Amino acid sequence: MSAGLKPGITNLVAGQSGAGKSTLTQILRKTNPGYSGLVRVAAEAPTAISPQHYVSHVD
Repeated sequence: MSAGLKPGITNLVAGQSGAGKSTLTQILRKTNPGYSGLVRVAAEAPTAISPQHYVSHVD
């Protein structure tokens, strides 16, 4: 899966069953620390961002 989400607009994640929608949501919510691959939020890995800074970028 590859996606570029832009700040300030509503983004839709759609796909077939098993495509990774729930996994992506878990990664962005920081509830799936065991993922493999590359995920960046504001140029940082979700696990490297402080909770306060992270919340300011993820709505």
